[in-house]
Amino acid sequence: MREGMSVMNGMDKMESKRTWTMRIGIGWCWLGCLALACGTGGPDANDPPEAPLADDAMVVTDKPDPAGAAVVGAGSDPALFAPFTKGDWRCAPASAYEDRGFRCEELTLDGEGQGSFLLRHRPAARHVVAAPHGRFDASTETLAANLFTGSSASSEDSSWSTLIAYSFRTGSPSGLAYNVNRPSLLDEDTCQPRPELEKPARVFDAYMERLDELEEGAALDLYVELHGQSEPGLESTIEVATARLSQDQARRVKQILTDELRSAGYSSSDCIVTLEPLDRIRFSAGMAKRCGSLGRVAPAAALHLEMPHRLRRSANLSRTRVFLERALTRIGVELF
Repeated sequence: MREGMSVMNGMDKMESKRTWTMRIGIGWCWLGCLALACGTGGPDANDPPEAPLADDAMVVTDKPDPAGAAVVGAGSDPALFAPFTKGDWRCAPASAYEDRGFRCEELTLDGEGQGSFLLRHRPAARHVVAAPHGRFDASTETLAANLFTGSSASSEDSSWSTLIAYSFRTGSPSGLAYNVNRPSLLDEDTCQPRPELEKPARVFDAYMERLDELEEGAALDLYVELHGQSEPGLESTIEVATARLSQDQARRVKQILTDELRSAGYSSSDCIVTLEPLDRIRFSAGMAKRCGSLGRVAPAAALHLEMPHRLRRSANLSRTRVFLERALTRIGVELF
């Protein structure tokens, strides 16, 4: 009898041990989940990786997006000015740009083409809107080229200049994927100078030289970059990284962007705005702040807009242009 009880006691102890082991394991799982939910243990929230965007790559191959709508590049909407010929990194003839006030320059380094810059300099302008990843961030070059021209919701605004970099990340004859707004490559994003990053640094310098040119005549107050993202979970979100904005300015900018989204016909289920430092965001443009354009334009304030794919589809491109022009006009007039 004593022997039987001993066996049973041993089994109870083993069962108890297994139960506590399972409880400890479950506890660690919960701790791990909480850590992920709170953002600890994952990628540095201030320096998220910027992987190639699937929808932007489709512009080059002319494939439809997963939802079945065509992914748009320059010229998909006949009402919009097409700044570049789809699939070609080079400038169109000068006459295509002159009546719109643009100048196009092809960048060649060591005898090899790299991409093209499109500039519109307005001497009294205190604000710049830029699209540094034209062609890679689908339709951002088209949106930037069609803002403040007199063809949208508000008339031509002389307080805005424009800078577009095209085909440096996708379709460059060099075969390299330049970050352009910082001295690095897409697959080697660092602020540390390295011999293999000498050419990306020269591309960045060329971009900043053109931005400096746009500042001639008036001190820069506001610099805005347009980007595209198709990050899972952010399909209905515009993320805005910021530099040198106060809390009050940030709240006002977020409200203006949200108001103008609604005015342009985008509901809260279509798109929302998250903006630092008010919200936690995925694309915080850490490298561009540390060693790129967002840091170099100081003391001017800077906005870095990551627009979801749906705002850049052919069916939505015209109203996205209206949204951006109205919102940026208000932000420039009311805050800067």
